[in-house]
Amino acid sequence: MTAETLSAQALFSLTVMSLCGVSAWWANNILNDIAKVRIFVVIGITSAIYMVLSLW
Repeated sequence: MTAETLSAQALFSLTVMSLCGVSAWWANNILNDIAKVRIFVVIGITSAIYMVLSLW
């Protein structure tokens, strides 16, 4: 039985998405800075799109 593994690009994208999610939550709930929330959300969405396109 073979197991599929994620590429380095996919792992990097997942890491960036995770960090952006935590950073967006932190910026929203702790810092109350909506501008930083938007920046982290855009970076996270870009990372998700890059991951989907690299796996496709």
